[in-house]
Amino acid sequence: MRFIDDTNAPKGKPQKVNIYDPKDDTTTPMPARELAPFMMKTTAIGGGKVFVDAREMKPGKTYYHPPFTFPPLVEAVRRMQMILTEVLPMTWKEWEDGFRRDLNAADEISKWDHLARAYQEVTDARGFSLEEKKDYFRVLLGCINASPEHALKVTELETISEDEARNAIDLFIRVAP
Repeated sequence: MRFIDDTNAPKGKPQKVNIYDPKDDTTTPMPARELAPFMMKTTAIGGGKVFVDAREMKPGKTYYHPPFTFPPLVEAVRRMQMILTEVLPMTWKEWEDGFRRDLNAADEISKWDHLARAYQEVTDARGFSLEEKKDYFRVLLGCINASPEHALKVTELETISEDEARNAIDLFIRVAP
């Protein structure tokens, strides 16, 4: 079992995070080192930060934003789609649809742009297999879904080592958002 660093917690106390269960609409605190794969950080209604199992998340039905027409925004989404297509094969319209349903679309686009740039830097011209690229993508996704600090805890590595994953996390931190 991998443990995360609890250096942000008071001495002798593990760092705590809140886990939201959408089935029964409850939030429970637990030590951060016990986060499981697929947990992602999100903002609960009311503004608090919680972790939720991403597999239980469902896309919202409400559109908060009109179709994208602003050229820099369209370009950013197209760039993400182009960079990530081999590990996340979505059409531009699927990307746009997801962002339009996000209450904080600008923040999400910024996070995904950061992930795409870090992914490109990690994987460009290195001869990685598709499976290795998927591992790097999952690690970087952990950086935006949980945090760089928690990324290894919420990511199941299949082909790359923990050291390689840590190097990708370090690069993610260095690549300016």
